[in-house]
Amino acid sequence: MQLIHSITLALRAPPRVCFSYESFPLFHFVNQVRDRWWIGQKESDDALVGRIEDLMAQIRYSPHTSIAFVGHSHFFRFLFQRYLAATADVLNSDGSPADAKDFLSQKLSNGGAVRCQLNFDGEAASITSTQLLFDTSLVD
Repeated sequence: MQLIHSITLALRAPPRVCFSYESFPLFHFVNQVRDRWWIGQKESDDALVGRIEDLMAQIRYSPHTSIAFVGHSHFFRFLFQRYLAATADVLNSDGSPADAKDFLSQKLSNGGAVRCQLNFDGEAASITSTQLLFDTSLVD
């Protein structure tokens, strides 16, 4: 069985953007975290692979076909390095073709967003198309 999900990956909002609890009552904000959950140092490659695999499992078994995630550019770059299909349609924000190699070596610009289509065919997962959104660019 082939499952297809569309996801949007977005970098955390620039500091000038402010959200209130009243605007988004169902979201859990970082300042609600009472215990330190991060490790305070760069995670190992094995830990990163585990987090990526957990994310892909959550996407795969989600009942939703459109999902949005917020995270860091290095995490997303690793996601592309691991799952971007060699035959993927890769587009810039203006819809022009982009170089897939740039998604593997560069990062999303601050506050950037990218749309991805994921294909789960059997046990394998792949990103089959991706497009930068809004004015997002890839940076070194």
